[in-house]
This record gives sequence, structure tokens and C-alpha cells, in this order.
Amino acid sequence: WDDEDGDGWLDSYCDEAGGFVWLSPFDEVLASSENSVFSATNSFLHCVNTPWCYSDFDGDGERTVTDLLWVLSEYGCLSGCTADLNGDGLVTVIDLMNLLSSYGVSCY
Repeated sequence: WDDEDGDGWLDSYCDEAGGFVWLSPFDEVLASSENSVFSATNSFLHCVNTPWCYSDFDGDGERTVTDLLWVLSEYGCLSGCTADLNGDGLVTVIDLMNLLSSYGVSCY
């Protein structure tokens, strides 16, 4: 996170408790905090197993054949699908086409 104002994570600026919502690239809520009293030393620990780069399932920074094989291996998945790129709960031709639209493109 960046502190654009350079004033830290203090709630005294607005004189009220603050909060945040941290979303994945697929708009899933990864972490959130509501009505928090922030200080200059707040930290939030949250492990993320969602790929940081859209459709880069193996996390190597590239969309390559291993990512394509990942989608194909889960093709037809109906629940708990990691290759569900459009967030509908299924792995279908739409997810395959989403991967192919970014295939070969670096995440950097």
C-alpha cells in the first residue's frame, strides 16, 4: 500500500475510524477491516494464494503453456476451481478464451 499523503495510517485526519477492503485481481475480498483505529504502526498479515498476474497460475510471471495446461486440467470443474478466470464458479471455454487472450504476454 502507498500512503499518498505521507501522513501514515492515522484516523485523526478524518476524526473517525477507518477501514479497507483488499481485492484480488478477480474482485474477491482477500482481507478487510472496518471501523479500525489506525496508528502509525498498524500491520495486517494475510496470505494470498491468488495469482498476482491474471491467468499466471504457476506464478512465473509469464502466461505460457503451463498456465494453459492448468486451465485444461481443470476444464469442466464445477466447484473450488482455481482456473476460474471469470469468477462464475466453473471452468469453461470462456476461461480458456480469457487465458488465450493474454497468452504469451509477460506480467512485468
